[in-house]
Amino acid sequence: LQALAPYYNIDGAIRVAIDQAVCYLSNIQQQNGRFLTNGEESCESLVQAIIGLCSLGINPEKDSRFVKNGHSLVEAFLTFQQPDRGF
Repeated sequence: LQALAPYYNIDGAIRVAIDQAVCYLSNIQQQNGRFLTNGEESCESLVQAIIGLCSLGINPEKDSRFVKNGHSLVEAFLTFQQPDRGF
């Protein structure tokens, strides 16, 4: 998403692909706001989705497609923060 975002309004085929990707991400997001990658939850998939959505002007904390059961992507990402403030 991040790489294709600059072409969203330039190329119709890219627009369709991006719209489908955004829909796919929304559909696979878990009810706790996280994603599964190879059956595991990780902060990496969350941060990549957040970056991709932000590059498209989509607010990953407020967009209803990415708030599941009251849990946003940003909230889910922050649950991975360690006591030393790292992730």
